[in-house]
Amino acid sequence: MKKNDIAKIGLFGFLPIIIGGFIYLISRQKTILLFDWIEFIKIDNESDVIREFFTHYYIPGWIKFNLPDLLWVFGFTSVMLIIWKNVNSRIRYVYIILPLCIGVLSEILQFYIPNLGTFDFTDILFYIFGSLTSAFILKTINQSKYEKQITTPI
Repeated sequence: MKKNDIAKIGLFGFLPIIIGGFIYLISRQKTILLFDWIEFIKIDNESDVIREFFTHYYIPGWIKFNLPDLLWVFGFTSVMLIIWKNVNSRIRYVYIILPLCIGVLSEILQFYIPNLGTFDFTDILFYIFGSLTSAFILKTINQSKYEKQITTPI
């Protein structure tokens, strides 16, 4: 894997997931799994300070509840696209659509098993948009580099 690919994984893979986690931190109930992790690594005091700061700001519902879903699917899809970009095998498509499938399946399970969470059709739309946006952005970046190589005189 090239150094450039590692940078892309950081920017398009991990950064969106970190932003989604931050949205959870500042806007969600402390009953979600994230807060167990925060307590485990002993940064609950710092997290409380951050949460307190953001209590004075209105955060729209779609940012609280749907955007983190888009961001984790975007990030996960981006990582899969970057890792599998030069592999000529049909199995790569399974890995590339895996994040979208996990997201949609989790939402469908929430419809049938309410204890797993709250079903929200908007989440499904955000999963799809996150996956497609990742594919579009990375394809655009890769095409742009390819076109530069073709048009650059030697």
